[in-house]
Amino acid sequence: MSSIYNRSSFEWSAEYMKYLESIKESLSPYTREFALAPWHYDPKDHRCPHDSWVESISISENASGETRAVREVEIVLTLLGAFHDLRIKVHYPRVFAYSIERTAKNKASHQDDPDWIFKRAETVGHGDLLVDQIRLSEDGDCSVIHEIEFELGYWSIHCSEIRYSWEPLQPKREYTH
Repeated sequence: MSSIYNRSSFEWSAEYMKYLESIKESLSPYTREFALAPWHYDPKDHRCPHDSWVESISISENASGETRAVREVEIVLTLLGAFHDLRIKVHYPRVFAYSIERTAKNKASHQDDPDWIFKRAETVGHGDLLVDQIRLSEDGDCSVIHEIEFELGYWSIHCSEIRYSWEPLQPKREYTH
């Protein structure tokens, strides 16, 4: 995924942006809106997922049918926005496959201290969301794969669509007596 994003300039590659444009008609309206939104790729915009932190992930099996034997997996990822003023929800309503990994592999950024990543892993959870990529599944069914690289992890979610929303957080009030 690193080829789609230049970490030093905070820019997504022109090839990736052309790819998104080429698949836009195959994306659901929700996924298209998220994938093509200019704010999605602007780290100065508070809605951008870059540098956000995981608050929670919920994986549910929704049952239907007479015997509740028809099962459908749903994932909801909740993030604290990079500026700590928004709560971001990434909702995957129909999930076909997923992989969620938390790892201490990202050692390249601190070669002078080989134990840095292990020390950091003790205090930051998954760490910053570094980059995310949306691509069309090769199954030919217009489903999408959302790949997310965190400072200390990698997630891949193959789903029907991506629904992205945010809500402002209320400022913490100081209480005086």
